[in-house]
Amino acid sequence: MKRKKKYIILSIIVLLACAYCYNSYKNNPKKIIAQAFYSLDDKILISIDNFFPNIGIKNMADKISDSGNFTFSLLGNTENSNNDKINIIYTSDATKKGKYLYYKKVEDKNINEYSEKIINSDIYIAYPQILDKSFYIDKNTAESFSKNNNVSKDMGWDFSKEENFSYPKSFQDLKVDFKKYVAKEWVEFIKTTRVKRLDDNSFQLILNSRDSKSLFLKTFEYLKEKNSYIFDRYPNISIRFNRLMKKIEDNSIIILNVSIDENKEIKKIYTADNKYLLDFTNGFNFKFPTISLDFIRENYENRNMIKGYYKGKFFRISYYPQDYKILAWNRIERFQIKFDSLEKNYYFTSKINVEGPYKYKDIKFNFYAFAKDIKADKDFIKILKIDDKDWQKLKMKFPKNFFKENLNLY
Repeated sequence: MKRKKKYIILSIIVLLACAYCYNSYKNNPKKIIAQAFYSLDDKILISIDNFFPNIGIKNMADKISDSGNFTFSLLGNTENSNNDKINIIYTSDATKKGKYLYYKKVEDKNINEYSEKIINSDIYIAYPQILDKSFYIDKNTAESFSKNNNVSKDMGWDFSKEENFSYPKSFQDLKVDFKKYVAKEWVEFIKTTRVKRLDDNSFQLILNSRDSKSLFLKTFEYLKEKNSYIFDRYPNISIRFNRLMKKIEDNSIIILNVSIDENKEIKKIYTADNKYLLDFTNGFNFKFPTISLDFIRENYENRNMIKGYYKGKFFRISYYPQDYKILAWNRIERFQIKFDSLEKNYYFTSKINVEGPYKYKDIKFNFYAFAKDIKADKDFIKILKIDDKDWQKLKMKFPKNFFKENLNLY
């Protein structure tokens, strides 16, 4: 009987210890903050969605994140005598492993036109203003067979990089890839990050600048590797990133103040000098040294307003839910966006009128939270079957400066 009592008492002690450990874990400041940050992207999207009712921005973003499927198109026209214009169509269909990109720019009566389709492992690359047929290659054999192929060399196509000519992935899959890529740096960052609880809903994050920098560098490396053509064309991205790294280096630690609401979601994040701020206390307020946005919902003229500041210029954005219209302006620029058709949570088509020092004055922008059908090209030339003699004949159809300027996207 005594032995039985001992087991009962021991069991109670173990249960109490487990309950204490669970309660301590549940109320661990690091865990509370981690969960709050985990839902931060949803919190931002909900705030934007509330500001732009009738569109369904949050639902569209969730659909695209889960599926990786969407389509957008942009057509910009000028008012000059040359009728310069730009046309871009992009479809991402991660479900069916398909991608479609169409790009056409008319400038000073010169036409630069490019098309790229990927359907599973089939790749079609076209220059419609030059050839009436597209180039075709199988992704599975492209890397090994194209290294010594003169067509690939002359056109600058690099099939060795996974991100080039690859079908899209859902954002959820991309998150998994990203987490694997930065796993080591992330573990070190979490290990050295300290969370100090100030009161029930206020915390202080103390970040080690060395580990913060390592994580930022690894993240930047990942983005650059996956989007090399963007970074090659816009070197300012790297310049600005290096400036950010220099600022991080100047501080041995970085301190962020964080407050949460009753649902344990982020209420406010800010630095002591208030140069960096993300605030959901009254609407949505975002502030960095060069930009600030203040989302204000008001009944004045049935509109919602964003008061903003960017690089020394103040601007305003007003959304009129009843008229499906957006006005954005500052001292020298004005944009008017009118939604022609809209089905909440699914798609919208819009016209944008631009006033100010911009080339394109009349823009049509359409967005769909689903992928439009991508059809394989019927007329194509198999790259690996083009011999040197045929290739020299085909090259003569291209403008003289084509290969020098490398007009293709890769």
